Amino acid sequence: MLDPDSRSRRTILAGPAEAPRHWSVKRLKMAFGRATAGLWGQEPDGRHDLPCVRVADFDRERLTVTTPVPTLRSVSPQDRPRHLLCRGDLLIEKSGGGKRQPVGRVVLFDGEGEAVCSNFIARLPSRPNHCSRYSLYLHAALYASGWNRLSIKQTTGIQNLDLDAYLNLKCLFPSFDEQQVIANYLDQKTAKISDLVEKNRRNIDLLTEKRQAIVGRTVTRGLNGRVQLRASGSPWLGDLPNHWSSGRLRRHSEIRVSSVDKHTRDDETTVRLCNYVDVYYNDFITSAMRFMPATATPHEVERFRLARGDVLITKDSEVWNDIGVPSLVSEESPDLVLGYHLAILRPDRRHLLGEYLLRVLQSGVARQFHVAARGVTRYGLSYDDLKSIRIPVPPIREQEAIVRYLERATADIDAAVAGVRQEIKFLTEYRAKLIVDVVTGRLDVREREVHWQESHEEKGFRRRG
Repeated sequence: MLDPDSRSRRTILAGPAEAPRHWSVKRLKMAFGRATAGLWGQEPDGRHDLPCVRVADFDRERLTVTTPVPTLRSVSPQDRPRHLLCRGDLLIEKSGGGKRQPVGRVVLFDGEGEAVCSNFIARLPSRPNHCSRYSLYLHAALYASGWNRLSIKQTTGIQNLDLDAYLNLKCLFPSFDEQQVIANYLDQKTAKISDLVEKNRRNIDLLTEKRQAIVGRTVTRGLNGRVQLRASGSPWLGDLPNHWSSGRLRRHSEIRVSSVDKHTRDDETTVRLCNYVDVYYNDFITSAMRFMPATATPHEVERFRLARGDVLITKDSEVWNDIGVPSLVSEESPDLVLGYHLAILRPDRRHLLGEYLLRVLQSGVARQFHVAARGVTRYGLSYDDLKSIRIPVPPIREQEAIVRYLERATADIDAAVAGVRQEIKFLTEYRAKLIVDVVTGRLDVREREVHWQESHEEKGFRRRG
């Protein structure tokens, strides 16, 4: 970051040699009117209710707000004038984030009707001489390049964006007309990329459904198609083989739901923290993964150290169906401890294998978590919720055979999903680079826009002729 008094044309996204000479260097805040913090309002009362945009409503692919906004909050008439959103406002996440998605994401509000945003978000209204869609892509470039990280402050696992510091960054701004040309070009290009990403995500959903069907049928019916069945008494389990048992999770597994907290004490030791994203994105936790460094007291290390065979699950999230995602600790790592928003399920290996429990929780049986989850802005499971989850329990030998079978039966699907995810990663990285190149002027799109307009005018003339 340069001295604020520097007269150099260097900015945070482009050096002097890269910056177009006719573009202006300004503080980011010069593109906006006064930033307004959101509010959460009161419980809906049927008289003053308004849609309230939460961070969970951010469409991160298309950089807009997902509609319709599902959350209603009561906002008094006195608070409305200051907090009502206008079409074209930018909304910036100022609290939240995580290890792989740091706080500071920005989306465009282009909805119809009255709405407000939550207290974890700030409203950025564009000035009349600035194109809000260009500013949107400029924010996306800053986020992709990591400049938001310099303004992040973190306490007790929650990231907070220092909005004043962030908006003080020096950036490049072309004229209003050129901002519109750039925004139009990026609208077209990023929409095509987002369509491809969406198509790939649908493919992953189909593959995941196929995988869940195989897993669900196997962990509740076993490998012998001719075995006699009996009613389990649970709608989540259906009919089970006669010789299987079933029961609540507390009967077969120790459950630990707390985690290492942030503090400073003389008796702390250095540990590695297994966090939410480590579990969410990985079926297996291995020592080769990169974990967050932390410190913990001897008591915390003893209580929350992870052991081989533990099953970890996500126990709270902004999105209700992201709760109950499991991962198996497949290796011993003495310095690895439980992080935030997770729970440890430690099976009694005399009756239940962690490898089998992982497969059970990858099936439709895990929908019990979604039904039990409670919350408004964030959904979560309590200890009582977890211990009441019902699972099928075949004999240990049969559990071992089921695990081996599923390793083979799902291998091709897992490989296909990995390939599609790699394609999504490539498309996402390409889109981020394209946005950075265009908003910094490294890629001049003015001629491209002229050709695009002429082509469409010509096609329209031919249609009219």
